[in-house]
Amino acid sequence: MGFYGMLKANARRAMAGGWGKAVAVLVIGLVPVALIRLLEQGLRMVFDLAFYDASGQPSLALASTVVTLLMGALVWAILAPLRQGISRWFYLRTAAQKEPVTAVFHYFETPGAYGKALGLQLSIAVRMLLWGILLALPLGAARWFWEFYLRRAGVALPPFAGLLFSLLVWGWTVLAAILLIFLALRYQLAPYLLAEHPDWKIRQTVRQGVRFSRGQRGGLFTFGLSFIGWFLPLLAAIGGMVALQFVHPLYRGDVLAFVAVMAVIQLLISLYARPYWCISFAMYGRYLIQRGEREQALQAGEDLTREYEAGSEPSEG
Repeated sequence: MGFYGMLKANARRAMAGGWGKAVAVLVIGLVPVALIRLLEQGLRMVFDLAFYDASGQPSLALASTVVTLLMGALVWAILAPLRQGISRWFYLRTAAQKEPVTAVFHYFETPGAYGKALGLQLSIAVRMLLWGILLALPLGAARWFWEFYLRRAGVALPPFAGLLFSLLVWGWTVLAAILLIFLALRYQLAPYLLAEHPDWKIRQTVRQGVRFSRGQRGGLFTFGLSFIGWFLPLLAAIGGMVALQFVHPLYRGDVLAFVAVMAVIQLLISLYARPYWCISFAMYGRYLIQRGEREQALQAGEDLTREYEAGSEPSEG
């Protein structure tokens, strides 16, 4: 059995007798978004605020924008600590700590816990936003060049140049998406570290998470790819949606039926696959955290040994 197989086997053992609770935990994470969206729709109906303008673009009217921002802030204020609670629930399960489903609300119990969970999720989100902006800059520059060329030349690029330009844009888009995934893996361990060390400050949690995942992000990425078989119906449904643009109208109904069937199959599979994914990554996270802390302890021991050999007393703590 390989390393990934061992992690997954340990994850399945950790989840023994708890699959129903795991599904309930994940469903709880979806409920606030649905309820707040219903609330937003109700407010828009009462005050007659359209989400889209006449051109089909999101409305920039002041009242509509205020409602959107308020609902977004409410979603974040509830969902961020709840997601941290879900990460904690799965992480503790890997240490045979079988928490009840209600433990997902752990970070709502005290103002300090709530603020720390919200702050950690916000810190990670801001970092990912900045990375996303940085990766999007070349695409923005490419679009500006395209519009600048059309204004100056008045004609489209030659066919070969246009094809090359499109390939470069799409190539960078795919590369940027992959890079963004790897960058997100930098912060994969931070929620688990907060669960392990609730007294740590947010900056320390993020930094230690980045440090412990250094050199392991490729492994985390390929570990995620090892679950791709569980999501084949979803990939088939996405392929069907793409194919709708090219099939004859006579066959679009058949394609839509195929997409619907694949979506239902994926939903049923996800009742097992999604908890399996979460507990497996929590198990991987526990392994990396214990590995990183052990290496830190060894390094600290070596430093103390060198101090002592140099003729000074080892420092306390």
